[in-house]
Amino acid sequence: MKIRIDKEQEIQAALDAVNKKATRHVIGHPTALEVAQRAEKWLEQRGCPKKARKGVSVTYTPRGPNSSSYGYSCKSTWVRLERGSQHWFLVSAAEETIYPKQVERFCVRLERDATVAIIRSALRGAHVAGGQAVMSGLSIEEVTR
Repeated sequence: MKIRIDKEQEIQAALDAVNKKATRHVIGHPTALEVAQRAEKWLEQRGCPKKARKGVSVTYTPRGPNSSSYGYSCKSTWVRLERGSQHWFLVSAAEETIYPKQVERFCVRLERDATVAIIRSALRGAHVAGGQAVMSGLSIEEVTR
């Protein structure tokens, strides 16, 4: 599956197929769109230029119900969105079990270009003294040039 996030009816149809009859604690198009916007803002706040965002993905599961009257668990939706060169795409959706008072799961997975851009942004204006320090397989020299 690879559906551009602004294709409301197609996204909703794909999520409806996963959600089946469930209507509470599941993800619909509005939530998927919010997740994409939130991920875009997250990247922007960390200094990642748009050209480095391709391939970045985000996974999301909503928080559990506030009340423990649901018993032990309830059905929800898990989604994975991926950033193309200009747009976000829904690439996967599945049924997920959530529990009362469980926190939401919002996880951004960076590709190499985005990682380097964010580290460069964080180190902008800093002086890195010699040595061969290595972070996540990236040398200091690679990210500060």
